[in-house]
Amino acid sequence: GGYTKADIDTLIIGAIREARHWHDFGVLPPTSGDGAVDCTHVDFMPHYRNRLRDAIIAEVGGGDKPLAGLKIVLNAGNGSGYFFNDILADLGADVSNSFLLTPDGTFPSGVPNPESTSMIAETKSKCEECCADLG
Repeated sequence: GGYTKADIDTLIIGAIREARHWHDFGVLPPTSGDGAVDCTHVDFMPHYRNRLRDAIIAEVGGGDKPLAGLKIVLNAGNGSGYFFNDILADLGADVSNSFLLTPDGTFPSGVPNPESTSMIAETKSKCEECCADLG
């Protein structure tokens, strides 16, 4: 296996098309000319957070606080998913039992992998401990 020159060319064309789309959509600022910015310093997190929040509202319904009344435990994997806790709280969820929210790049609790059996067991235990609706 491996990519051929034609495969690489196709990937490049697709990447250019996607970059133009995101630029036209207003997510990517111009890199030259008026209003140009150094794209190596673009913060995508606000846009990403808003898209996640809007997606949850669209799917769950119930206004601005569709998760009100739900106790949700987030295992943020030593901070790798910490931002999601704020989104859940903003949507009305009780996230007071979420854990491993502080970013720590040494990952003392192990590599954050939501499919890891140990991470699942730890989250499940925390959910049972606090009678969470979802974890």
